[in-house]
Amino acid sequence: DQQCYSPGMYFYNPVYTNMDTVSVQVEKLTLQKLEAVTFDLQSIHTDITVNYQIDSKECHKLIENVGFEFVKKLMVPGIEEELKAATAHFRVEKVIQDRAALRDEITRKLKARFDPHDIQITAISLTNFGFSPEYSAEVERKQVAEQTVQRKEYQRQQAEKEAVIPWLGKSWRH
Repeated sequence: DQQCYSPGMYFYNPVYTNMDTVSVQVEKLTLQKLEAVTFDLQSIHTDITVNYQIDSKECHKLIENVGFEFVKKLMVPGIEEELKAATAHFRVEKVIQDRAALRDEITRKLKARFDPHDIQITAISLTNFGFSPEYSAEVERKQVAEQTVQRKEYQRQQAEKEAVIPWLGKSWRH
């Protein structure tokens, strides 16, 4: 009969009993440069860190059903899939602006996916967003254009300040 024991020290007969050790502390899993596509079909990549904990009362079921390689077999593909599914609901500019909403949606999906396996998701972090070279170049072009407009507006305002005010007969300087 398999069962889990809460953390602590136990005595057992090693001849008749097999004992496996499983960490029930909060663990960290980081996946780097995962690719996803946004709602407007822009390719992005990000790093995701998932903090999880195995249920100390039900850990034997996870090991029995999935095995000790549950991270590789179950968690990595599940995290990749849920990241892609959630990112597809956001436009590329909202991925950064609404990072908390994206993180919350991924967290909800991961909890629903892993709770039946007695893996509790405690937190996730999304970091190091990157965009396709084409999108990055377009953002840079847009910023340069906005700066050019701002510079021209500043020059226009300066020219107005320096213009001669006809009724005073002198230049206006600030």
